[in-house]
Amino acid sequence: MDRTVSHCAQLLALAALLFSMGLAGRAVGGGPAEAASGGWYAASDQQPLGDPWSDSMLSPGVDGLGFDQAISAPDVELAQMLAPLPGAIAPSRTPVSQRRPSAPARGAMVSGLASVPYMIGDTSAGTCATIHGLFANADIAHPTLACSRLNVSENNTPLPVDRLYASYRHFHNATHLRFINVHEQVNLDTLVLGGEHTFWDGLFSIEARLPIEGRLSSDLATFDPDLTDNQLPTGFTGLRRTELGNASTVFKMLVSQRDAWLLSTGLGVTWPTAQDFHFRSHVVGTFDDFEPEFPAGTTLSTDLLLDMQAANETVYLAPFMAWLWSPRPRWFHQGFCQVEFAANPSTIKISADGEAQANIPSFPPIDGILLVLARDSLAELHPQTLLRLNLGMGYIVKDDPRARWVQTLTGLFEAHYATTLEDAKFSTVPSYLFVGNSFMTIDEARIGNASNRVDIVNLAAGVQANAGRFVVTNGVVAPIRKSPDRGFDFEYNLQVQRPF
Repeated sequence: MDRTVSHCAQLLALAALLFSMGLAGRAVGGGPAEAASGGWYAASDQQPLGDPWSDSMLSPGVDGLGFDQAISAPDVELAQMLAPLPGAIAPSRTPVSQRRPSAPARGAMVSGLASVPYMIGDTSAGTCATIHGLFANADIAHPTLACSRLNVSENNTPLPVDRLYASYRHFHNATHLRFINVHEQVNLDTLVLGGEHTFWDGLFSIEARLPIEGRLSSDLATFDPDLTDNQLPTGFTGLRRTELGNASTVFKMLVSQRDAWLLSTGLGVTWPTAQDFHFRSHVVGTFDDFEPEFPAGTTLSTDLLLDMQAANETVYLAPFMAWLWSPRPRWFHQGFCQVEFAANPSTIKISADGEAQANIPSFPPIDGILLVLARDSLAELHPQTLLRLNLGMGYIVKDDPRARWVQTLTGLFEAHYATTLEDAKFSTVPSYLFVGNSFMTIDEARIGNASNRVDIVNLAAGVQANAGRFVVTNGVVAPIRKSPDRGFDFEYNLQVQRPF
């Protein structure tokens, strides 16, 4: 009886040993073929164990004892014999050396670059169109007239990410108006709804931005068309309105990524989804300041209905490069550099109905001189090419994933620079001077950027908080240069992200 029990114990121990070796071989080697060719591995270090039936496996095996000795030793408990060999069961069927490496975007997640905040950014003016002529002088900084253009760095990061967001910006005194004796300044409020989605293992992303703007109205006038007795303009009607702005799409590609830095590139495209701009003015009155075009003492009595229609037709392309560097766990630097150019111009139509009676002392005494704009004149608006450089740095003040309300708190500081890369290109609308039965062109109304070249520098500061599933950024932006090298007096920004 005792001998039978001893044989049963030996058989059970042998079965347990073979079973544990078989698990090790199948978990790492993949099957009998690997075992036959010596493909048995220990899961802990992926080192070959050899043939389980070789002499080296059967002679000293357990604590220096031979196989038979190990089984028959009286001090070996049955539980020890049934226990599997250490490290025999592998957690994965694929050897470590054959596992697929992570995609660069996922590598950025591991290295901590994905925790770097989104930039604040800003939208600056710089290429606003104006109309300059003998009496049709107007500065109308309407967003449709090339004043508000895409800044790729706004609420963005060099890393392709998955997210939905809403971004609100208030630009104080962002729109300047001047027509004859009327001067106005209008604020610009923008709510951008957008989303970004990655594809191809996180190497690429596409982002869509849809701005809803409280801005200068696209249907602007300096008179009430229902009144028949109009004098010189004293103000603008329908000054501000909520309208859809120009939508944009941003394509981003991760070029290179290391533990502490990454480089990406892409293309931003702005689509002409905003309304066309329409401006009307009924000019009735007398003017007396025309030097040096006419001698001192010249007066001009007008009764003109001016009408300007600017079509929103321009598509903008903005190739860019972005980078991110985190030399230390809490410090980081990121930046965007873009060049934006217009793929096509927009059409402007100017009409004039009425007359202007000029009285010039040095001319021979005649009944008068009629001065009018050419009716139904067409011109083109050619937006200038812009360079934008946005640099940011920050420090992670708090990083506590277990915190209840705010897990991460980061301070942000940025510098924004925008400049025109070419001189302004003007389109002209002729004015005609009538003397008796003859006429000649005496002046041309020029349409384009009267400032020609601009260099805008803004500074931004803010804080970003990671609160649960949301990322909230508060920031302020201030220009440090005077007009015309500034697009606003002050900016406040609130961004809310929902990463996925």
